[in-house]
Amino acid sequence: RSGASSKHSRDTWTVARLRGHAPARASRQSGEYASCAGWRVSMADPVVSILIVTWKRIDLLEECLHGIAAAKPEVPFELVIVNNGGARTAARVDALSAGARVVHPRVNLGLPGGLQLARSMARGKYLATLQDDVVVQPGWLDRLVARMDENPWVGIVGSSVEVPGGHR
Repeated sequence: RSGASSKHSRDTWTVARLRGHAPARASRQSGEYASCAGWRVSMADPVVSILIVTWKRIDLLEECLHGIAAAKPEVPFELVIVNNGGARTAARVDALSAGARVVHPRVNLGLPGGLQLARSMARGKYLATLQDDVVVQPGWLDRLVARMDENPWVGIVGSSVEVPGGHR
């Protein structure tokens, strides 16, 4: 991933409407994100499941999670994180993502396999996929959920990605 840590988003995510989706059990659930004041993760009844697949770049995941916390979404959400980095990064991912549903597969599933696993654990009405090198902006989740709720015929919503220098 060249330049991965320089990617920033304006409403960056993809959301898909789920039909007939059966909930899965969490791999773990615990309190709040330790280093973010006001961090709210709704595990009981999430509207959105934010899916993140990470691999070895814990610094990027930390920045991504801080961005979500700073954006202060009002819509109830859960975080589902797949750590493809294995046992060497498991403790650090767990420490960073308190309150999230975290799974550590025995093998690196890659991005598609990781997202498939995360999707199988998701309980939200909508799915939001984020790369671990994305930093979201305030209001991103609420605006995209509002767009999905406006029109039942909309099945997927995307957004633009900004890179340093303001290019899209």
